[in-house]
Amino acid sequence: MTTLSPQTRPARAVWLVLAALMVAVVLVLAGPAQPVAASCGGTTIVGTEAQLNAAIAAFNAVAAGPCTFTIQLGADILVTSGKELANQVSGVNLVIEGAGHAVDAQGTGNRRVFFVRINTYVTMNQITVRGGNLNNADGAGFFLDGDVTGTAGAHLTLTNSTVTGNTLTGTANVSGAGISVQPNATLTVRNSTISGNISAQFNGGISSRGQVTLDGVTITGNSAASGGSGYGGFVGELTIRNTILAGNTGAPDCNNAFGTVTDQGHNLVQSQNNCGLVNGANGNIVGVSPNLGPLANNGGATQTHLPNAGSPVINAGDTTLTVDQRGVARPQGVADDIGAVEVVACPASPWNVATEAELNQAIGCFNAVTTAGSYTINVTQNISLTRSIAIINNSTTGVDLVIVGGNHTIDGDETHRGFEIPSPTDVTISDLTMTRCATLLKGGAIHSPGGGSLTLTNVNLTHNIAGWGGGGLASLGPVTITNSAITHNRNTATNGGGGIRMDAPGSLTLIDSEVSANTTAVSGGGIYVHSGAGLTVRNSTLSGNRGVVGSAIYSAGTLSVTNSTVSANEEMSPNQLAGAIVIASGSGALDSVTVYNNTGDPLGTSGVAYAAGASGSVRNSILAGNNSPSADLRCTASTVVALTRNLLGTVSGWSAGSSCDISQGGNITGQAPNLGPLANNGGPTQTHLPNAGSPALNAGDTTLTIDQRGEPRPVGPADDIGAVESQAGSLTIVKKTVGGDGTFSYSSTQLGDFRLTTQKKTAQRTFAGLAPGTYNVSEAPTQGWDLTNAICSNGSNPATVSVAAGESVTCTFENTHVQTMIFFPLMAKQ
Repeated sequence: MTTLSPQTRPARAVWLVLAALMVAVVLVLAGPAQPVAASCGGTTIVGTEAQLNAAIAAFNAVAAGPCTFTIQLGADILVTSGKELANQVSGVNLVIEGAGHAVDAQGTGNRRVFFVRINTYVTMNQITVRGGNLNNADGAGFFLDGDVTGTAGAHLTLTNSTVTGNTLTGTANVSGAGISVQPNATLTVRNSTISGNISAQFNGGISSRGQVTLDGVTITGNSAASGGSGYGGFVGELTIRNTILAGNTGAPDCNNAFGTVTDQGHNLVQSQNNCGLVNGANGNIVGVSPNLGPLANNGGATQTHLPNAGSPVINAGDTTLTVDQRGVARPQGVADDIGAVEVVACPASPWNVATEAELNQAIGCFNAVTTAGSYTINVTQNISLTRSIAIINNSTTGVDLVIVGGNHTIDGDETHRGFEIPSPTDVTISDLTMTRCATLLKGGAIHSPGGGSLTLTNVNLTHNIAGWGGGGLASLGPVTITNSAITHNRNTATNGGGGIRMDAPGSLTLIDSEVSANTTAVSGGGIYVHSGAGLTVRNSTLSGNRGVVGSAIYSAGTLSVTNSTVSANEEMSPNQLAGAIVIASGSGALDSVTVYNNTGDPLGTSGVAYAAGASGSVRNSILAGNNSPSADLRCTASTVVALTRNLLGTVSGWSAGSSCDISQGGNITGQAPNLGPLANNGGPTQTHLPNAGSPALNAGDTTLTIDQRGEPRPVGPADDIGAVESQAGSLTIVKKTVGGDGTFSYSSTQLGDFRLTTQKKTAQRTFAGLAPGTYNVSEAPTQGWDLTNAICSNGSNPATVSVAAGESVTCTFENTHVQTMIFFPLMAKQ
């Protein structure tokens, strides 16, 4: 077993691998609703061009600072027009968080991607800017405006990003296919890649007449007819450190005309004109190919060029940056690698991780695996995140990941996202707590949009936050959760699913687990099931969740709930078709479910609601004892619901002979369920135990052979209705007399004192709801009666009766009346 330790610079003789990214690549499953633009100081999530336009317009209109306006991409956005960023108000800044997404001008038409106006301050992070296409104009990716005669200019900082696939055409002196920096404008680029940009005239990657600072940047694969194919400066200022300017074509990689170059060392420049770098001086490498792989998904939010084995950039750099473009820790060897990507040398699986850096490195190692098999990460200590966890992204067939938590905790500090799985990777997680992880998008603790299977066993997802649904978990693949707890998670914005969100075609199977105290302002406080998705709940409890339309479960897909408890959930909508469980469309089948003690608006539903067109069945279930006067069960005219052997409280929308007819199927109506509180009654989850005398006892019928706790069904002459089969025993004391009737006294330490008076020579008393154990019963001597026989049906001695779980024992005491003889003395005859 191998322990990862980036700080110890592992040997380079092993694999050169891809590392994993640090920020989510989030697959948006459906177009989000039009967002309300955040005020300056807030965050606006956008997923379409119209939303991006609205957010930029809101930023441009901010009239007072200082403040930062943040736009976060929730999807790749195809644009049909260039985006102008223009706000000259002092102290007002724009941040665009790409979250691994792209703004793409699609490479057609005559449009650039971004135009940044004078005195506008912009930072972009983890974004791909591509597809700009201009004819006879500069800056297809970015144009940074500048004042030729004054001192003002635009200001752009790029981090962890990629600028690629931008093109300049025409016969004019066009310049800067990727980025054009005008006089007095400033560009700062860190941990980023500029690749595949083409200029028909001057300067393929970056063209500058302003100020450019590069640190940890890879500029390769660009082309230009003249100037600099990678960087071209004209009366500009370039500060360069730990950067690759190589592998560009058509003109020197670096060209400086009438400008200045400040060399901060450890750069690789393959060809240059007037840039002034000297091979071997200041750690620079000049005139050598960098030996890079193609632009590809090497892990991380954006595509990169990974150095190949033997590349001269490996261990030849020096930077103060502590991570690379993908979020992988620097350095991995004896020194930093030059450029945007730090090569990771991986030991063999299993990987033991005790720190955040080790966890991210292990995920990077897994992402690089190409041999089918199961690979394991062992978490050996609690981990507190300082950034989002590296993405799990391996699409190799037959490769799966096992994460063993060792009963440790990963804490996201209410700022950083947990596990992101955009590829169809099968992932198994056990014995781990994920807490306080956060994202503005889906799945605070775990997001699995790639369609791979996800298996959670003994996992706690607690106090996590998501903006677009699934505070604890969101997935569109198959998910199995066993013996786990999804608690106190919340969804803060749109979509739904305070605890869990399932999108099509995903399916969730929840077994022996708890979903409690989760919250959403929209549908599915506990679990949200989108149309085309599925949910199966077995032997589980959903309690204390809050939501609008479906406080515990909202299902528009396929729902099956068996042997489960739905209790103390709070529905916050007056909508009649709200409730603890809402079947909005599709089907919903309930068998041996207890829906009890939930609350809802008096005009709505607190129990179960079937919307128009939905279908399903309710069998052997308790839908009663919820907040009155709201309905325990609500049907509509077009609902098709079969009701069999249930205990039902207030039912709305039914009629005799309809498809939701409570008068058929042996249902019990109009009686309180008489249940105990939600408590530990055995089994892995809390339940409501029927009290003695509950109408649910021995009144049901199900094919299930165990209850929610795993106890056998039935105990007694018939099944009990609901999730719990009462395992309580009973003791019946029968008195029989010979020679008349009488009153007899009994005492018992456990049952107390009592009397039986026979009528027609018999009497009896039953003590129900007894816990398994031993009970002593003794009869006091009664004048005139002899105790002639005492026997119990299970062979116990009445003095110490043994009652097993669910056992009904009868003890019979038989007494015989003693005849009183009167003797008359014989008188002697006188």
